[in-house]
Amino acid sequence: MLSELYHIAKNLSHQGQEKRLVHADFGEPGLSTNVNLRLLLGEDGKIVRLEPLQATEAVSLWTLKKGGFRFFPAVRMPNPLLGLSATDPAWKDLKKPTAQVLRSLLSSSKEKVQAVNLPLEREQATRMLKWEHDDKEAVCRIQAFAEQFLELTKDPKAFAATLANSLESALISVTDEKLVKPLQALLCGVLKEPKNKPPEVECKVQVIFDYLSKNEVAGCLYNPRSRRVVLECLNAEEAPTTKKGKEHQVDDSAKECAFEGRPMALLNGPYPDWSAQPVIGKAFKPFSKFSNALCNFRYHVADSEGFTIGSDTAKELVSAGCTITSPESRNKTWRSLRNGKFDMRNGKKIETRDVLIACPTFDWKELVPVSIFGKPDSEKKYGDESDEDEIYTPATSQAFNQVAETFINALVSVVPKSDLERKYIRLLVLRAISPGQVQLAYSATPTCGHFGAAVQHWVASEKNLPPRLAVPLPSKKAESGFGWFAPNLLFPDDAIHVFSHQWMRGGTESSRLQTPPVSAILDVFLQREGVWQDTARQLLETLLPRVEPLLIGAGNILHRLDRENANAWRDFAPKTDAGQPDKSKPDPRYYLAKSLSLIGSLLHAINSTPDHYMKETAYLVGKLLAAMDELHKCYCVSERKGDIPPTLIGNGLLGRAADSPEMAFDELCERSRIYLGWARAAQLSGKETEAVKIAVNSARKLLRIVEPMAAELHQSATLKQPMNAEGKAHLFLGYLSPVLGGKKEADEAPNESTQPE
Repeated sequence: MLSELYHIAKNLSHQGQEKRLVHADFGEPGLSTNVNLRLLLGEDGKIVRLEPLQATEAVSLWTLKKGGFRFFPAVRMPNPLLGLSATDPAWKDLKKPTAQVLRSLLSSSKEKVQAVNLPLEREQATRMLKWEHDDKEAVCRIQAFAEQFLELTKDPKAFAATLANSLESALISVTDEKLVKPLQALLCGVLKEPKNKPPEVECKVQVIFDYLSKNEVAGCLYNPRSRRVVLECLNAEEAPTTKKGKEHQVDDSAKECAFEGRPMALLNGPYPDWSAQPVIGKAFKPFSKFSNALCNFRYHVADSEGFTIGSDTAKELVSAGCTITSPESRNKTWRSLRNGKFDMRNGKKIETRDVLIACPTFDWKELVPVSIFGKPDSEKKYGDESDEDEIYTPATSQAFNQVAETFINALVSVVPKSDLERKYIRLLVLRAISPGQVQLAYSATPTCGHFGAAVQHWVASEKNLPPRLAVPLPSKKAESGFGWFAPNLLFPDDAIHVFSHQWMRGGTESSRLQTPPVSAILDVFLQREGVWQDTARQLLETLLPRVEPLLIGAGNILHRLDRENANAWRDFAPKTDAGQPDKSKPDPRYYLAKSLSLIGSLLHAINSTPDHYMKETAYLVGKLLAAMDELHKCYCVSERKGDIPPTLIGNGLLGRAADSPEMAFDELCERSRIYLGWARAAQLSGKETEAVKIAVNSARKLLRIVEPMAAELHQSATLKQPMNAEGKAHLFLGYLSPVLGGKKEADEAPNESTQPE
């Protein structure tokens, strides 16, 4: 990752872009594994308020670091206020704590409050008192806070008593019982009762201090102005001259930097931190062998010992990374990207995300390469319990096309034609593999010309499905509740998601599966030279077994479907026990559209186009099976008074046709005799119902399609050959394409006014 960051840093400097300041002692407090409380300290040294930290307040937090997980102004509490043992009877009342129970416990035990000693945090506050800065107002506020903190914590016992009083006030004013649990963690910790182990009391409480100046209504420490002042003061400090443990220091001896190739002061300690919130919330370093991993420190290859780099160069690399993944650069130079991997959270599989970086090597202005990879990133935190499998609801069929057109126009206006093969876009995918450790999962540097051509090639794949193929999706504008729409062209982010489901039971259920590597989807999308077509074949081989039950099950319903009464298709969506739509489960109707779209794009990548595959045996077999389904339905409407069996003749043989087309064809010929004979002999006397008349007329049309198609297949030598993944894809496309053309709405591409809701 270092070499990629080095090139990005040089490009940013060449473009004249201001990079964010960084420092090895500056970072963000870890929030995910702690109970986080916010303490507002007043100008008079008194605690104004103690309360649980709100999610909206976590964005701008910063901290000074100093070994042993010591942070400031975010203070990790060394112990709870009350030292309850794991066997204390009070834990019985604390299984479901209330504010009243905690107040009673605190009131009866105030004399037992444990001292809270914070020597390292006091060192950091003393450090702040030495700072000097041109922004006198901001630095004076920071130093005023440091003075009040030192005064508050000079007596550990008195500080604990003051904290206990603030906790009591917080318990009196609490209105939401959900906020009681964090306050309990500060008071007495949390009782853990692991299986086959004795119970223990855990204290993972972090108190985040803030400072309230006179005549102000909000704290002044966590804002861009204070953040900048702190970083500039840190960078102005004198570097330590002696090495002590794993503390940060700069080697003043003149040695060559591996990147710069010239003598300079070398980094002799950890790299500065970097994060890409909210996707990767835990701060990390660009060099994977960081000193917090005990194995690296044990073998003396951690941090700068594993790679010789100049101190200023290391800072420049991290600064470039922080710049391109800053919150204001989201959806411009970076975004989240599905990675198809899942973590278990509270018994549920939650899909994790990677960070995709797309950084042009020129002044890009309005050019936003990350927009090509997915719809605009949301502001939610990925990986929490709310990050469930979202139901695919297409916006417009031209969504990707519109983004692609905007991008291509911007690319042409920004980059001269003569520079299209000289300028390039650097693409990186960062993946968190453990807390604080990030892996470079993908790297590519396509030229602007190649990148633009790849985007246009993907756009062209939208027309790689059979012309009349359409899927019914919910639409309030249609009388039946459904409109027929051509499958949308997918963004790569959506394409990754299609692989994450193994469909079963005719597409009515699915289970989560890990997807192929993100690099494989990106290689196909970017047309990575030498690998992309073989990769497309491999992806097709992976995709079809996962979606085959969905394609077969959906085809069976669609061929039995009465277009005026779509209840069977409506019931295809998952339902709760109360009969309401179950939005926590994926909707197979939308995933059918996504799967067909992806199949078309993968076929396009291997040069399998409708002009050719619609004439091949596999597609014709699928078309014949679909026609026989229609004929079977017509027979049932006419001769069985509309009693249609659960499985039609073609659908029952579809799975077998994918494995052995010849055997399926022979069985189809044998079983279809009765329906073909009826279609040839059917007559109308004028007394039949309208439904029967439509069925007989449709059967006659189908007969004119089926007989020449069957004769052609009977003479085909390729019928005896087993189907590969490409052939199976052609089979399913043929089966799901309309035989008689359907209604007019299936013939036209959907537009913005007729999209499904």
